[in-house]
Amino acid sequence: MTYKSTLSGQILTNVNILLMRMLYNQIKNIDVESCENLEIRTYNLTPRFNIYIVDDKIMTVQSYAYGRGEDTPTLLLQRKTKGGLFDFYALAAKYVLEHSAVIGEEFVIST
Repeated sequence: MTYKSTLSGQILTNVNILLMRMLYNQIKNIDVESCENLEIRTYNLTPRFNIYIVDDKIMTVQSYAYGRGEDTPTLLLQRKTKGGLFDFYALAAKYVLEHSAVIGEEFVIST
C-alpha cells in the first residue's frame, strides 16, 4: 500500500465520519431519544459487507466481493430459522462490532 492510497483512505474515512456526524445531529434535532440508539464506530478490518439489522428480524446485506455501490446486489433477509443466512450475516456484523471503537465527540480530523 502506498502513502498516497493510505492518505486517500484516511481522508475518505474522515469525510465519512463527518457526514455521519451531520446525520446524527439532524436526527438528534428531530428526536433526541432516537440518538440513544445510534453510535458512530470505526474498525480496522477489511470491509466485506454493508449490513443493516432492524429489530433482529430483518436485514439488508450488500457484499463488497465484486465492488461497491450499484455494481453489487443487495440481499433482503428475514429471520425464519436458526442457522440460516440471517444468522450467518448477523454473526459477521457482531464480529465487526466487537472489534470496533465508538467515535466520541472528541474526534479530531487528522491529515
